[in-house]
Amino acid sequence: MNIGVIINQVGGIDGVSLEAHKWITVLEKLGHKAYILTGATPKPYANTTVLPDLSRHHPFSQELYDDIFVSPLLPEDNLIKDLDTQTEKVETIILTWIQQNNIDALLLENVASNPTNICLGWAITRLLTRTNLAAIAHHHVADWNTSNWPQTSYPTIRRILKQIFPIQLPQILHIVSNKTAQKQLKKQFGIASISVPDVMPLTGKYGQVSESTTKTIKTELKIPKRKKILLYASPIIRGKQFEMAVEITKRLGKDFHLLITSTCNEENDDNYLSELKELIKEEGMSKQITIGTGRFGAFSKKRVDDPAVFSLSDAYGIADICLFFGESEGFGHQVLEAIAAKKPFVTTMYPAYETEIATKGIKGIYIKKNKVTAAVISDIYAQTMEKGSLKLIDSNFEIALGSFHISKLEEFFRDLFQAQSILDCG
Repeated sequence: MNIGVIINQVGGIDGVSLEAHKWITVLEKLGHKAYILTGATPKPYANTTVLPDLSRHHPFSQELYDDIFVSPLLPEDNLIKDLDTQTEKVETIILTWIQQNNIDALLLENVASNPTNICLGWAITRLLTRTNLAAIAHHHVADWNTSNWPQTSYPTIRRILKQIFPIQLPQILHIVSNKTAQKQLKKQFGIASISVPDVMPLTGKYGQVSESTTKTIKTELKIPKRKKILLYASPIIRGKQFEMAVEITKRLGKDFHLLITSTCNEENDDNYLSELKELIKEEGMSKQITIGTGRFGAFSKKRVDDPAVFSLSDAYGIADICLFFGESEGFGHQVLEAIAAKKPFVTTMYPAYETEIATKGIKGIYIKKNKVTAAVISDIYAQTMEKGSLKLIDSNFEIALGSFHISKLEEFFRDLFQAQSILDCG
């Protein structure tokens, strides 16, 4: 089959990009051909069409978002006219791409899930309504409680948003990454879905890094070579609670250094990033914390004129312990990455972790009720300075092999296609 993948961006280190890459890899391994339509990509993929109009960071998309949700001052009729005009343009782009590449079915990677890019979501809904093309909607949303979504005072636009987020058409197969989201999707919208967890290629190679690469990273990022490294691998956005990472680093003392990978693209929240930098300065932690904006990507890349981009695997390779403090996550790929790299991890007990990961028997250091206790600091110190429990790390890896190996995703798609389901792949 020719499968068209529509995604806001691909090749980044945000959760949607990373998981989409695995899905594309598996689909191609099973003999399908993936064509990608995206608004941005830091790494060129084969068969990829990049059109900035599709990005939620496109000036029009950002301006429209602000006009609808942030400063709703314009007449609604004017906004709807602008929305309809841009949506028609995007729909034409997508239809042309589908026809040129003989697309048999679509894979929608979080683009028809919540109202971050209204024109793209509406264009997809209109196109699928007219063509009846089959599609998988892969939702990375953790919470379908729409009261947590951006709200607008425009009544007609509210009705439009209700119809298209999440996308609600009979030919759509909906996939979520945790059972809580699955239940909420059914309860709130009457939509049945399949829960498919995040996966990792657990080969034992992830996080393996040479001494020379370790030295290069630490030298270029000005990380003292003898410091223990706390790694927080994530774009800098609200809800990831980087404040706790700063607090932990300060309480652990001068022997520790916090590395925040940040990202190579627009996924950072610039306002929150500024607040975080100010906090680091106020706490006197500037020499103990590195924000690696532009220096880490999904894949390593050496450039002649610019600094090298190190891979996410490299970041895990130099880490002594990994941090992840999400509040509302679809799954939490950072936990699987830490396990794949055979590193201990510290996390909050966010809902998806409790239902999808902890229930398998995987264990880490837990922060409860967002309180960094003396016991947490002691446990982190023991895991890093005293080498911790290799037995626990190995146990986590073995459990993940049985539950979250990428082969599980292969099995899912193989069964899906053999069943001649919504995709009609007979």
